[in-house]
Amino acid sequence: SQGDVPNRVLMLKPQLGQQGWSYQDVDAYVLGQFVSPGFTMDNMDDPYLDLDTVELPSLDDPFWQSGNPSFGAINDVGKAAIFKGTPADAVWTWAEGQLATAAQRVKLEAALPITVGGSPTVQIGLRDKLQDNVANGPDVTPEDNGDVPLFDEARYHTISMKQTGSWESATALQVSGVTTGNR
Repeated sequence: SQGDVPNRVLMLKPQLGQQGWSYQDVDAYVLGQFVSPGFTMDNMDDPYLDLDTVELPSLDDPFWQSGNPSFGAINDVGKAAIFKGTPADAVWTWAEGQLATAAQRVKLEAALPITVGGSPTVQIGLRDKLQDNVANGPDVTPEDNGDVPLFDEARYHTISMKQTGSWESATALQVSGVTTGNR
């Protein structure tokens, strides 16, 4: 935090498995999961004098649906808010590893980002010996069929996927390759 206002949250969703965490920088006094109560126009005490000037969330927002879980915050004056808007750019980096036995090299041929929306790119980091520096290649965009063509051969690979634009989800990255023998 900076002063007395927390400004970074680590979000964990165990249902997503071991890759189900992220962090976000926000300024808020309380962060957490909200479950909204149900409302009808009949049981409201006219909190909005003019429905055209309703502050966010609007009355047709899913926030007001009964039992709708949302991740949100409460600011320094006690106003509750949920996080929405355009998604931020995201980067997933998988730990460096060997994709075959220790003596064999692997040539990566393609990757398939399993995403909805946005513009994914894939970058491969390579090295043959652990004492070498990792040589990162360029960000490669998918072709029309969705595959990202790769021509990267080494013993050790690091893979990163970047997601930009208006994306909804990124579930996985499928990678295919072949062993090329010993060196």
